[in-house]
Amino acid sequence: MATVSDLTQRRCYSPAALGIAPTSPSANRHFSVAATNDILQHCAAKLSSANGTMTLDIRVFEPEHHAQARGLWESTEGVGLSEADSFENMRRFLERNPGLSFVATDKQLIVATILCGHDGRRGLIHHLAVASSHRRRGLGRALVRRALSALHQEGIQKCHLLVFNGNVSGRAFWDRIGAEERTALGIFSLLT
Repeated sequence: MATVSDLTQRRCYSPAALGIAPTSPSANRHFSVAATNDILQHCAAKLSSANGTMTLDIRVFEPEHHAQARGLWESTEGVGLSEADSFENMRRFLERNPGLSFVATDKQLIVATILCGHDGRRGLIHHLAVASSHRRRGLGRALVRRALSALHQEGIQKCHLLVFNGNVSGRAFWDRIGAEERTALGIFSLLT
């Protein structure tokens, strides 16, 4: 079985390259639950790094992960934080969207996060962040696939995400994995 490290070195990211059939013939970026589990098994394997071997574990984001996650977000370029990211607000978000957000740990240290929720029609991804020491190994892709699979299981067929225009590396990541930039739409905000 190939590891994520093997796959990233060969740039094998498409479902066909992973031996996985997309759930829709017209959309190469829609993965079945079984396909996502196969990819996560690859990601949970021991990955080689310049400093030795690390063991990654992807699990549901729980409120007790907040402090470490907040530290990762604060140190990650392109992540914007506000009062919405306080412990209490995050606890409510996770309670409202159970099983949709995830963390990845190396030993007991959180090295990646994805926050995901939905309004009953569309999903929304926030705070996909991977520690610089753990990038370029497929971990971000694995978290996205896990979140999309969880949304799919809840009957959500499309997910949106927000990226700052100046976040060059974040925009490049989303482009590489096939996210469509919606230039015909604008986003507006109001205080409640």
